[in-house]
Amino acid sequence: MRLLKAKNIPALVLILAIILSGSFLSYAQDGEENTIGEGMEIIKSARENAQPTPGPASDAQAPAGEPASEADKSLEERVSAIQPVSEVRPPYDPAGKRDPFKPFIRLMDIPSAGPAPVVVPPIQRYSLDQFRISGIIWMSGKPQAMVVDPEGNTYFLGDGDRIGNKEGEILEVRNNGLLVQETVRSEDVYGEVKIETKKSVLAFEDGK
Repeated sequence: MRLLKAKNIPALVLILAIILSGSFLSYAQDGEENTIGEGMEIIKSARENAQPTPGPASDAQAPAGEPASEADKSLEERVSAIQPVSEVRPPYDPAGKRDPFKPFIRLMDIPSAGPAPVVVPPIQRYSLDQFRISGIIWMSGKPQAMVVDPEGNTYFLGDGDRIGNKEGEILEVRNNGLLVQETVRSEDVYGEVKIETKKSVLAFEDGK
């Protein structure tokens, strides 16, 4: 090996220093790049593992046009499977139960009140031939007949008074009896009712 001259030693030292400084700078740059790359990897990994923070209710809704998530589809299926309450009708058995449309108050058929029965006096209850004349008297210038009915009641009758059960009306009081007009109702073979008026005489029989 050839020995270096003394005058060349400083130059060699300078060259060596330059080479060492370049290697150091290259190593420093490589270390800095490695440090930055590792930091980026850590930040990227942290972002991937981090859970998203729930935002406002408006952010949770998917924008229009985006497909619904599986949870939304499942919820829609469950809602559509629910039957409306109005369509479910329990069976009704009316046996043994009161009719809800029947009124609480029972209506009774009350026959309509007809005309009040006419109270007929005894003088109009019997036929004309059942009466008898017991005498003829004069009162206020007019003749009056003393008539006795089958019950033994005595009446003083004059013109226009009623007697008998056939709407009899006294037309005239005579010395020998009474002239009476009666209404006779008869029914023929065809069922027709005929009304006729006739005059009858209730004779005075002396001595009875």
